[in-house]
Amino acid sequence: MGFGKRNARILLAAACLIHLILAGGLVLTNLPLVDEGLYGIPAYTLATTGKLQNHVVEPAGVPYFTGIGSILYWMMPLGMVFQAAVFKVFGFSIFAQRALSLSCGLGTLLAWFFAVRKLLPEAVAAFSCLLLSFDFLFCSLSSRGRADMISLFFACVALAAYLNLRERYLTRALLLANVSCAISGLIHPNGGLAALASLIITISYLDRKRIGRREVCAAAAPYLISGLGLLAYIAIDPSLWIKQFVGNVLYRMPGGRFPIIRLITGEFSRYVSASDVTSLHDIRAFRLLIPVSYWAAAAGCLIFLRNCIPHLKWLLALLAGEVLCLVFFEGSKQGWYAVHTIPVLSTLLAVWLVFLWNKQRKAARALAVIQVLIAFLALLSNAVEIRSEKYQRLYLPLIAFLNSHVYPRELVFGRTELDYKLKCRACLRDDMYLGAISRRRPDFIVLDQDYVALIEKIGTRDKSFLVYVRNLLERSGYVEVYRNKAYRVVEKRELAELTSPSASPRGSPWN
Repeated sequence: MGFGKRNARILLAAACLIHLILAGGLVLTNLPLVDEGLYGIPAYTLATTGKLQNHVVEPAGVPYFTGIGSILYWMMPLGMVFQAAVFKVFGFSIFAQRALSLSCGLGTLLAWFFAVRKLLPEAVAAFSCLLLSFDFLFCSLSSRGRADMISLFFACVALAAYLNLRERYLTRALLLANVSCAISGLIHPNGGLAALASLIITISYLDRKRIGRREVCAAAAPYLISGLGLLAYIAIDPSLWIKQFVGNVLYRMPGGRFPIIRLITGEFSRYVSASDVTSLHDIRAFRLLIPVSYWAAAAGCLIFLRNCIPHLKWLLALLAGEVLCLVFFEGSKQGWYAVHTIPVLSTLLAVWLVFLWNKQRKAARALAVIQVLIAFLALLSNAVEIRSEKYQRLYLPLIAFLNSHVYPRELVFGRTELDYKLKCRACLRDDMYLGAISRRRPDFIVLDQDYVALIEKIGTRDKSFLVYVRNLLERSGYVEVYRNKAYRVVEKRELAELTSPSASPRGSPWN
Protein backbone atom coordinates (compact mmCIF):
# COMPACT_ATOMS: atom_id res chain seq x y z
CA MET A 1 0.00 0.00 0.00
CA GLY A 2 1.85 3.05 -1.28
CA PHE A 3 1.24 5.33 1.62
CA GLY A 4 3.65 7.69 3.35
CA LYS A 5 3.62 8.69 7.01
CA ARG A 6 2.14 12.08 6.15
CA ASN A 7 -0.74 10.53 4.21
CA ALA A 8 -1.40 8.08 7.03
CA ARG A 9 -1.70 10.97 9.49
CA ILE A 10 -4.07 12.77 7.09
CA LEU A 11 -6.20 9.62 6.95
CA LEU A 12 -6.20 9.45 10.75
CA ALA A 13 -7.27 13.10 10.95
CA ALA A 14 -10.07 12.35 8.48
CA ALA A 15 -11.17 9.42 10.65
CA CYS A 16 -11.34 11.66 13.71
CA LEU A 17 -13.29 14.32 11.81
CA ILE A 18 -15.77 11.79 10.42
CA HIS A 19 -16.30 10.30 13.85
CA LEU A 20 -16.77 13.73 15.41
CA ILE A 21 -19.44 14.58 12.83
CA LEU A 22 -21.30 11.27 13.03
CA ALA A 23 -21.09 10.57 16.75
CA GLY A 24 -21.56 14.27 17.51
CA GLY A 25 -24.74 14.26 15.46
CA LEU A 26 -25.95 11.19 17.35
CA VAL A 27 -25.16 12.89 20.67
CA LEU A 28 -27.62 15.63 19.75
CA THR A 29 -30.37 13.48 18.22
CA ASN A 30 -30.36 10.01 19.83
CA LEU A 31 -33.38 9.07 21.88
CA PRO A 32 -32.30 8.78 25.55
CA LEU A 33 -31.88 5.27 26.95
CA VAL A 34 -32.76 3.92 30.37
CA ASP A 35 -29.10 2.88 30.77
CA GLU A 36 -28.01 6.49 30.44
CA GLY A 37 -30.22 7.38 33.36
CA LEU A 38 -28.95 4.41 35.35
CA TYR A 39 -25.43 5.84 35.02
CA GLY A 40 -26.31 9.53 35.01
CA ILE A 41 -28.52 9.75 38.12
CA PRO A 42 -25.93 8.20 40.52
CA ALA A 43 -23.20 10.31 38.90
CA TYR A 44 -25.23 13.49 39.45
CA THR A 45 -25.96 12.46 43.05
CA LEU A 46 -22.24 11.91 43.58
CA ALA A 47 -21.46 15.31 42.08
CA THR A 48 -23.95 17.12 44.32
CA THR A 49 -23.95 15.13 47.58
CA GLY A 50 -20.72 13.14 47.47
CA LYS A 51 -22.65 9.85 47.65
CA LEU A 52 -23.11 7.27 44.91
CA GLN A 53 -26.83 6.52 45.14
CA ASN A 54 -29.91 6.12 42.98
CA HIS A 55 -33.18 7.36 44.49
CA VAL A 56 -35.18 7.01 41.27
CA VAL A 57 -35.00 3.24 40.77
CA GLU A 58 -37.50 1.22 42.81
CA PRO A 59 -35.71 -1.76 44.41
CA ALA A 60 -38.86 -3.71 45.35
CA GLY A 61 -38.90 -7.03 43.53
CA VAL A 62 -35.35 -6.76 42.16
CA PRO A 63 -32.85 -8.39 44.57
CA TYR A 64 -29.79 -6.79 42.97
CA PHE A 65 -31.30 -3.32 43.51
CA THR A 66 -31.53 -3.84 47.29
CA GLY A 67 -30.19 -0.75 49.07
CA ILE A 68 -29.52 1.16 45.84
CA GLY A 69 -30.92 4.30 47.46
CA SER A 70 -28.24 4.26 50.17
CA ILE A 71 -25.17 3.06 48.23
CA LEU A 72 -24.68 1.82 44.68
CA TYR A 73 -22.70 -1.36 44.09
CA TRP A 74 -24.38 -3.10 41.17
CA MET A 75 -22.10 -1.36 38.64
CA MET A 76 -18.39 -0.56 38.84
CA PRO A 77 -18.04 2.98 40.20
CA LEU A 78 -15.20 4.68 38.30
CA GLY A 79 -17.13 5.50 35.13
CA MET A 80 -19.74 7.33 37.21
CA VAL A 81 -16.95 9.15 39.04
CA PHE A 82 -15.73 10.51 35.68
CA GLN A 83 -19.29 11.44 34.73
CA ALA A 84 -19.74 13.19 38.09
CA ALA A 85 -16.65 15.28 37.37
CA VAL A 86 -18.17 16.29 34.02
CA PHE A 87 -21.43 17.27 35.75
CA LYS A 88 -19.47 19.33 38.27
CA VAL A 89 -17.98 21.39 35.46
CA PHE A 90 -20.77 21.50 32.87
CA GLY A 91 -23.92 20.81 34.88
CA PHE A 92 -26.32 17.89 34.72
CA SER A 93 -27.47 17.10 31.20
CA ILE A 94 -27.56 14.13 28.91
CA PHE A 95 -25.39 16.04 26.43
CA ALA A 96 -22.62 16.59 28.99
CA GLN A 97 -22.75 12.89 29.87
CA ARG A 98 -22.61 11.89 26.20
CA ALA A 99 -19.80 14.35 25.48
CA LEU A 100 -17.54 12.33 27.80
CA SER A 101 -18.20 9.20 25.72
CA LEU A 102 -17.61 11.13 22.50
CA SER A 103 -14.25 12.39 23.79
CA CYS A 104 -13.30 8.83 24.71
CA GLY A 105 -14.37 7.65 21.24
CA LEU A 106 -11.99 10.11 19.63
CA GLY A 107 -9.30 9.12 22.12
CA THR A 108 -9.84 5.46 21.26
CA LEU A 109 -9.19 6.16 17.57
CA LEU A 110 -5.91 7.87 18.39
CA ALA A 111 -4.79 5.27 20.94
CA TRP A 112 -5.63 2.40 18.60
CA PHE A 113 -3.67 4.01 15.76
CA PHE A 114 -0.54 4.46 17.88
CA ALA A 115 -0.86 0.87 19.14
CA VAL A 116 -1.35 -0.83 15.77
CA ARG A 117 1.30 1.17 13.93
CA LYS A 118 4.01 -0.42 16.08
CA LEU A 119 3.35 -3.89 14.65
CA LEU A 120 1.57 -3.30 11.34
CA PRO A 121 2.14 -0.76 8.54
CA GLU A 122 1.10 2.76 9.47
CA ALA A 123 -1.20 2.91 6.46
CA VAL A 124 -3.09 -0.16 7.72
CA ALA A 125 -3.37 1.40 11.17
CA ALA A 126 -4.82 4.60 9.69
CA PHE A 127 -7.16 2.68 7.38
CA SER A 128 -8.44 0.60 10.30
CA CYS A 129 -9.19 3.79 12.23
CA LEU A 130 -11.09 5.14 9.24
CA LEU A 131 -13.25 2.01 9.16
CA LEU A 132 -13.68 2.20 12.92
CA SER A 133 -14.67 5.88 12.84
CA PHE A 134 -18.02 5.25 11.17
CA ASP A 135 -18.76 1.74 12.48
CA PHE A 136 -22.41 1.63 13.55
CA LEU A 137 -21.87 0.19 17.04
CA PHE A 138 -18.74 2.25 17.73
CA CYS A 139 -20.54 5.50 16.83
CA SER A 140 -23.60 4.46 18.81
CA LEU A 141 -21.65 3.89 22.03
CA SER A 142 -19.48 6.95 21.45
CA SER A 143 -22.71 8.96 21.54
CA ARG A 144 -24.28 7.30 24.59
CA GLY A 145 -23.85 8.12 28.26
CA ARG A 146 -22.82 4.55 29.14
CA ALA A 147 -19.47 3.40 30.49
CA ASP A 148 -18.47 1.17 27.56
CA MET A 149 -16.57 3.74 25.50
CA ILE A 150 -14.74 5.10 28.54
CA SER A 151 -13.63 1.57 29.39
CA LEU A 152 -12.60 0.83 25.79
CA PHE A 153 -10.55 4.03 25.66
CA PHE A 154 -8.40 2.97 28.62
CA ALA A 155 -8.06 -0.53 27.14
CA CYS A 156 -6.62 0.94 23.94
CA VAL A 157 -4.41 3.31 25.94
CA ALA A 158 -3.03 0.25 27.75
CA LEU A 159 -1.96 -1.36 24.46
CA ALA A 160 -0.63 1.91 23.03
CA ALA A 161 1.44 2.64 26.16
CA TYR A 162 2.90 -0.85 26.25
CA LEU A 163 3.74 -1.12 22.55
CA ASN A 164 5.34 2.32 22.38
CA LEU A 165 7.44 2.05 25.54
CA ARG A 166 8.35 -1.65 25.77
CA GLU A 167 11.58 -1.58 23.75
CA ARG A 168 13.37 1.02 25.86
CA TYR A 169 11.41 1.10 29.12
CA LEU A 170 9.85 -2.32 29.72
CA THR A 171 9.10 -1.83 33.42
CA ARG A 172 7.57 1.57 32.81
CA ALA A 173 5.57 0.17 29.90
CA LEU A 174 4.18 -2.62 32.07
CA LEU A 175 3.30 -0.22 34.87
CA LEU A 176 1.47 2.32 32.68
CA ALA A 177 -0.29 -0.34 30.62
CA ASN A 178 -1.59 -2.16 33.66
CA VAL A 179 -2.67 1.09 35.33
CA SER A 180 -4.81 1.79 32.25
CA CYS A 181 -6.05 -1.79 32.23
CA ALA A 182 -7.05 -1.61 35.90
CA ILE A 183 -8.88 1.68 35.27
CA SER A 184 -10.74 0.05 32.39
CA GLY A 185 -11.93 -2.71 34.72
CA LEU A 186 -12.99 -0.27 37.45
CA ILE A 187 -15.14 1.45 34.84
CA HIS A 188 -16.72 -1.74 33.49
CA PRO A 189 -15.73 -5.34 34.30
CA ASN A 190 -16.42 -6.62 30.76
CA GLY A 191 -14.15 -3.99 29.26
CA GLY A 192 -11.53 -4.64 31.91
CA LEU A 193 -11.48 -8.38 31.25
CA ALA A 194 -11.14 -7.85 27.50
CA ALA A 195 -8.40 -5.27 28.12
CA LEU A 196 -6.51 -7.61 30.46
CA ALA A 197 -6.75 -10.51 28.00
CA SER A 198 -5.45 -8.30 25.18
CA LEU A 199 -2.56 -7.01 27.28
CA ILE A 200 -1.54 -10.48 28.49
CA ILE A 201 -1.61 -11.79 24.91
CA THR A 202 0.51 -8.87 23.71
CA ILE A 203 3.07 -9.27 26.49
CA SER A 204 3.29 -13.02 25.90
CA TYR A 205 3.63 -12.56 22.17
CA LEU A 206 6.43 -9.98 22.32
CA ASP A 207 8.25 -10.16 25.63
CA ARG A 208 7.61 -13.36 27.55
CA LYS A 209 11.38 -14.02 27.74
CA ARG A 210 12.09 -10.52 29.10
CA ILE A 211 9.69 -10.70 32.03
CA GLY A 212 11.38 -11.11 35.42
CA ARG A 213 10.46 -10.51 39.03
CA ARG A 214 10.74 -6.72 38.73
CA GLU A 215 8.46 -6.65 35.71
CA VAL A 216 5.90 -8.92 37.38
CA CYS A 217 5.80 -6.57 40.39
CA ALA A 218 5.33 -3.56 38.13
CA ALA A 219 2.47 -5.30 36.33
CA ALA A 220 0.76 -6.47 39.52
CA ALA A 221 1.03 -3.21 41.52
CA PRO A 222 -1.87 -1.38 39.79
CA TYR A 223 -4.26 -4.27 40.48
CA LEU A 224 -3.18 -4.49 44.10
CA ILE A 225 -3.73 -0.77 44.66
CA SER A 226 -7.02 -0.60 42.75
CA GLY A 227 -8.19 -3.79 44.48
CA LEU A 228 -7.50 -2.29 47.90
CA GLY A 229 -9.41 0.84 46.91
CA LEU A 230 -12.34 -1.23 45.72
CA LEU A 231 -12.27 -3.31 48.90
CA ALA A 232 -12.39 -0.11 50.97
CA TYR A 233 -15.50 0.93 49.06
CA ILE A 234 -17.07 -2.53 49.45
CA ALA A 235 -16.29 -2.46 53.19
CA ILE A 236 -18.87 0.31 53.67
CA ASP A 237 -21.57 -2.38 53.37
CA PRO A 238 -20.33 -5.80 52.20
CA SER A 239 -23.81 -7.38 52.43
CA LEU A 240 -25.21 -4.87 49.93
CA TRP A 241 -22.26 -5.47 47.61
CA ILE A 242 -23.08 -9.18 47.59
CA LYS A 243 -26.75 -8.51 46.94
CA GLN A 244 -26.16 -5.89 44.24
CA PHE A 245 -22.94 -6.68 42.36
CA VAL A 246 -22.75 -10.45 42.89
CA GLY A 247 -26.52 -10.73 42.45
CA ASN A 248 -26.33 -8.81 39.17
CA VAL A 249 -23.52 -11.05 37.90
CA LEU A 250 -25.41 -14.23 38.79
CA TYR A 251 -28.61 -12.88 37.22
CA ARG A 252 -26.76 -12.35 33.93
CA MET A 253 -25.19 -15.79 33.84
CA PRO A 254 -26.82 -18.14 31.31
CA GLY A 255 -28.78 -21.08 32.65
CA GLY A 256 -30.23 -24.23 31.19
CA ARG A 257 -28.96 -27.76 30.60
CA PHE A 258 -26.85 -26.95 27.53
CA PRO A 259 -24.80 -23.86 28.44
CA ILE A 260 -22.30 -24.30 25.57
CA ILE A 261 -25.07 -24.17 22.98
CA ARG A 262 -26.54 -21.16 24.75
CA LEU A 263 -23.15 -19.46 24.72
CA ILE A 264 -22.73 -19.96 20.96
CA THR A 265 -26.25 -18.86 20.03
CA GLY A 266 -25.90 -16.01 22.52
CA GLU A 267 -22.88 -14.63 20.66
CA PHE A 268 -24.86 -14.68 17.43
CA SER A 269 -27.71 -12.80 19.11
CA ARG A 270 -25.17 -10.32 20.52
CA TYR A 271 -24.23 -9.09 17.04
CA VAL A 272 -27.88 -9.00 15.98
CA SER A 273 -28.57 -6.77 18.97
CA ALA A 274 -25.44 -4.70 18.29
CA SER A 275 -26.78 -3.99 14.79
CA ASP A 276 -30.07 -2.77 16.32
CA VAL A 277 -32.02 -5.35 14.32
CA THR A 278 -35.36 -6.27 15.87
CA SER A 279 -36.84 -8.10 12.89
CA LEU A 280 -35.47 -9.71 9.74
CA HIS A 281 -38.42 -8.17 7.89
CA ASP A 282 -37.25 -4.65 8.76
CA ILE A 283 -35.05 -2.59 6.43
CA ARG A 284 -32.54 -2.35 9.28
CA ALA A 285 -31.85 -6.08 8.87
CA PHE A 286 -29.30 -5.04 6.22
CA ARG A 287 -27.10 -3.91 9.11
CA LEU A 288 -26.38 -7.55 9.83
CA LEU A 289 -24.10 -7.43 6.80
CA ILE A 290 -21.70 -5.28 8.84
CA PRO A 291 -20.68 -7.96 11.42
CA VAL A 292 -20.85 -10.61 8.66
CA SER A 293 -18.32 -8.57 6.67
CA TYR A 294 -16.05 -8.22 9.71
CA TRP A 295 -16.07 -11.91 10.49
CA ALA A 296 -15.63 -12.87 6.84
CA ALA A 297 -12.50 -10.70 6.80
CA ALA A 298 -11.28 -12.26 10.04
CA ALA A 299 -11.81 -15.74 8.55
CA GLY A 300 -9.96 -14.71 5.38
CA CYS A 301 -7.02 -13.42 7.43
CA LEU A 302 -6.95 -16.60 9.50
CA ILE A 303 -7.08 -18.98 6.53
CA PHE A 304 -5.00 -17.18 3.91
CA LEU A 305 -2.78 -14.58 5.59
CA ARG A 306 -1.80 -15.62 9.11
CA ASN A 307 1.62 -16.87 7.95
CA CYS A 308 2.15 -14.19 5.31
CA ILE A 309 1.87 -10.92 7.21
CA PRO A 310 4.13 -10.20 10.21
CA HIS A 311 2.29 -9.90 13.52
CA LEU A 312 -1.10 -10.82 12.07
CA LYS A 313 -1.13 -13.79 14.45
CA TRP A 314 -0.98 -11.27 17.30
CA LEU A 315 -4.09 -9.53 16.00
CA LEU A 316 -5.96 -12.82 15.56
CA ALA A 317 -4.95 -13.84 19.09
CA LEU A 318 -6.31 -10.54 20.43
CA LEU A 319 -9.64 -11.22 18.76
CA ALA A 320 -9.77 -14.75 20.15
CA GLY A 321 -9.00 -13.52 23.67
CA GLU A 322 -11.62 -10.77 23.58
CA VAL A 323 -14.29 -13.07 22.17
CA LEU A 324 -13.61 -15.75 24.78
CA CYS A 325 -13.95 -13.14 27.54
CA LEU A 326 -17.38 -12.20 26.21
CA VAL A 327 -18.43 -15.79 25.64
CA PHE A 328 -17.66 -16.98 29.18
CA PHE A 329 -17.93 -13.85 31.34
CA GLU A 330 -20.76 -11.81 29.81
CA GLY A 331 -23.83 -13.94 30.28
CA SER A 332 -26.51 -11.44 29.25
CA LYS A 333 -25.20 -11.39 25.63
CA GLN A 334 -26.02 -7.71 25.23
CA GLY A 335 -24.94 -6.14 21.96
CA TRP A 336 -23.16 -3.21 23.61
CA TYR A 337 -20.22 -5.34 24.67
CA ALA A 338 -19.35 -6.40 21.13
CA VAL A 339 -17.71 -2.97 20.86
CA HIS A 340 -14.64 -4.38 22.61
CA THR A 341 -13.97 -6.54 19.53
CA ILE A 342 -14.64 -3.82 16.94
CA PRO A 343 -11.15 -2.18 16.87
CA VAL A 344 -9.51 -5.55 16.18
CA LEU A 345 -12.18 -6.52 13.64
CA SER A 346 -11.80 -3.19 11.82
CA THR A 347 -8.04 -3.76 11.60
CA LEU A 348 -8.49 -7.28 10.25
CA LEU A 349 -10.92 -5.88 7.69
CA ALA A 350 -8.35 -3.24 6.70
CA VAL A 351 -5.66 -5.92 6.26
CA TRP A 352 -8.05 -8.10 4.25
CA LEU A 353 -9.15 -5.26 1.95
CA VAL A 354 -5.55 -4.27 1.21
CA PHE A 355 -4.73 -7.90 0.44
CA LEU A 356 -7.71 -8.29 -1.91
CA TRP A 357 -6.96 -5.05 -3.73
CA ASN A 358 -3.28 -5.84 -4.17
CA LYS A 359 -4.04 -9.23 -5.75
CA GLN A 360 -5.14 -7.31 -8.88
CA ARG A 361 -7.68 -9.96 -9.80
CA LYS A 362 -11.21 -9.01 -10.78
CA ALA A 363 -12.88 -11.41 -8.33
CA ALA A 364 -10.71 -10.27 -5.41
CA ARG A 365 -11.22 -6.59 -6.16
CA ALA A 366 -14.97 -7.12 -6.62
CA LEU A 367 -15.10 -8.72 -3.17
CA ALA A 368 -13.11 -5.80 -1.77
CA VAL A 369 -15.56 -3.31 -3.30
CA ILE A 370 -18.52 -5.23 -1.83
CA GLN A 371 -16.99 -5.18 1.64
CA VAL A 372 -16.20 -1.47 1.36
CA LEU A 373 -19.82 -0.81 0.38
CA ILE A 374 -20.98 -2.81 3.40
CA ALA A 375 -18.67 -0.70 5.58
CA PHE A 376 -20.25 2.44 4.15
CA LEU A 377 -23.65 0.96 5.04
CA ALA A 378 -22.63 1.68 8.63
CA LEU A 379 -21.94 5.31 7.74
CA LEU A 380 -25.31 5.56 6.01
CA SER A 381 -27.07 3.98 9.00
CA ASN A 382 -25.56 6.58 11.31
CA ALA A 383 -26.63 9.37 8.95
CA VAL A 384 -30.19 8.00 8.88
CA GLU A 385 -30.28 7.87 12.68
CA ILE A 386 -29.13 11.49 12.88
CA ARG A 387 -31.67 12.56 10.28
CA SER A 388 -34.53 10.97 12.24
CA GLU A 389 -33.97 13.43 15.15
CA LYS A 390 -35.74 11.19 17.66
CA TYR A 391 -34.68 13.31 20.62
CA GLN A 392 -36.31 16.40 19.14
CA ARG A 393 -39.36 14.67 17.62
CA LEU A 394 -40.25 12.18 20.35
CA TYR A 395 -38.50 12.85 23.66
CA LEU A 396 -38.88 16.63 23.96
CA PRO A 397 -42.64 16.65 23.12
CA LEU A 398 -43.19 13.97 25.76
CA ILE A 399 -41.28 16.00 28.33
CA ALA A 400 -43.23 19.15 27.40
CA PHE A 401 -46.48 17.26 27.98
CA LEU A 402 -45.35 15.90 31.36
CA ASN A 403 -44.03 19.24 32.54
CA SER A 404 -47.38 20.85 31.73
CA HIS A 405 -49.45 18.17 33.49
CA VAL A 406 -47.47 16.72 36.41
CA TYR A 407 -47.94 18.56 39.70
CA PRO A 408 -45.36 18.59 42.51
CA ARG A 409 -45.77 15.59 44.85
CA GLU A 410 -47.50 13.55 42.18
CA LEU A 411 -45.98 10.22 41.27
CA VAL A 412 -44.77 9.29 37.78
CA PHE A 413 -43.74 5.77 36.84
CA GLY A 414 -41.27 5.91 33.98
CA ARG A 415 -37.77 4.96 32.96
CA THR A 416 -34.77 6.81 34.36
CA GLU A 417 -34.05 8.80 31.17
CA LEU A 418 -37.00 11.07 31.97
CA ASP A 419 -34.99 12.49 34.88
CA TYR A 420 -32.86 14.66 32.58
CA LYS A 421 -35.68 17.04 31.63
CA LEU A 422 -38.58 16.44 34.02
CA LYS A 423 -39.15 19.57 36.14
CA CYS A 424 -40.56 17.60 39.05
CA ARG A 425 -37.59 15.27 39.36
CA ALA A 426 -38.74 14.09 42.79
CA CYS A 427 -41.93 12.80 41.14
CA LEU A 428 -40.17 10.15 39.03
CA ARG A 429 -39.95 6.51 40.07
CA ASP A 430 -38.62 3.74 37.83
CA ASP A 431 -40.68 0.80 39.07
CA MET A 432 -40.40 -2.12 36.64
CA TYR A 433 -43.21 -3.94 38.47
CA LEU A 434 -45.56 -0.92 38.12
CA GLY A 435 -46.37 -0.96 41.83
CA ALA A 436 -47.27 -4.65 42.06
CA ILE A 437 -44.67 -5.16 44.81
CA SER A 438 -44.03 -1.61 46.09
CA ARG A 439 -47.82 -1.02 46.43
CA ARG A 440 -47.43 2.46 45.00
CA ARG A 441 -50.16 3.79 42.71
CA PRO A 442 -48.82 6.44 40.35
CA ASP A 443 -50.62 9.43 38.94
CA PHE A 444 -48.95 8.92 35.56
CA ILE A 445 -47.32 5.95 33.86
CA VAL A 446 -44.96 6.54 30.92
CA LEU A 447 -44.68 3.41 28.80
CA ASP A 448 -42.02 3.02 26.16
CA GLN A 449 -40.70 0.06 24.19
CA ASP A 450 -38.24 -0.80 26.94
CA TYR A 451 -40.93 -0.79 29.65
CA VAL A 452 -43.28 -2.90 27.54
CA ALA A 453 -40.50 -5.42 26.76
CA LEU A 454 -39.62 -5.58 30.46
CA ILE A 455 -43.26 -6.19 31.42
CA GLU A 456 -43.49 -9.00 28.87
CA LYS A 457 -40.22 -10.53 30.11
CA ILE A 458 -41.44 -10.53 33.72
CA GLY A 459 -44.80 -11.86 32.53
CA THR A 460 -43.21 -14.92 30.95
CA ARG A 461 -42.02 -15.92 34.43
CA ASP A 462 -45.10 -14.76 36.33
CA LYS A 463 -48.45 -14.87 34.55
CA SER A 464 -50.17 -13.21 37.50
CA PHE A 465 -48.07 -10.10 36.85
CA LEU A 466 -49.54 -9.77 33.35
CA VAL A 467 -53.01 -10.03 34.89
CA TYR A 468 -52.06 -7.28 37.34
CA VAL A 469 -50.79 -5.00 34.56
CA ARG A 470 -53.89 -5.60 32.45
CA ASN A 471 -56.16 -4.78 35.39
CA LEU A 472 -54.08 -1.74 36.27
CA LEU A 473 -54.13 -0.21 32.80
CA GLU A 474 -57.63 -1.23 31.72
CA ARG A 475 -59.80 -1.40 34.84
CA SER A 476 -58.24 0.84 37.48
CA GLY A 477 -59.21 4.24 36.15
CA TYR A 478 -56.16 4.95 33.96
CA VAL A 479 -56.81 6.82 30.73
CA GLU A 480 -54.41 7.34 27.84
CA VAL A 481 -53.61 11.05 27.65
CA TYR A 482 -50.59 11.17 25.33
CA ARG A 483 -48.99 9.01 22.65
CA ASN A 484 -46.26 9.26 20.03
CA LYS A 485 -44.20 6.62 18.21
CA ALA A 486 -41.93 6.04 21.20
CA TYR A 487 -44.01 6.81 24.30
CA ARG A 488 -47.49 6.30 25.69
CA VAL A 489 -48.73 8.12 28.82
CA VAL A 490 -51.67 7.03 30.94
CA GLU A 491 -53.08 9.12 33.77
CA LYS A 492 -55.02 8.06 36.85
CA ARG A 493 -58.49 9.57 36.82
CA GLU A 494 -61.05 9.75 39.59
CA LEU A 495 -64.53 8.32 39.02
CA ALA A 496 -66.06 11.77 38.55
CA GLU A 497 -63.54 12.59 35.83
CA LEU A 498 -64.16 9.30 34.06
CA THR A 499 -67.93 9.83 33.96
CA SER A 500 -67.79 13.52 33.06
CA PRO A 501 -66.17 14.13 29.66
CA SER A 502 -66.83 17.86 29.97
CA ALA A 503 -64.67 18.20 33.07
CA SER A 504 -62.18 21.03 32.57
CA PRO A 505 -58.50 20.07 32.37
CA ARG A 506 -56.14 21.06 35.14
CA GLY A 507 -54.06 24.17 34.71
CA SER A 508 -50.28 24.11 34.34
CA PRO A 509 -48.55 23.08 37.60
CA TRP A 510 -45.69 25.51 36.86
CA ASN A 511 -47.66 28.73 36.34
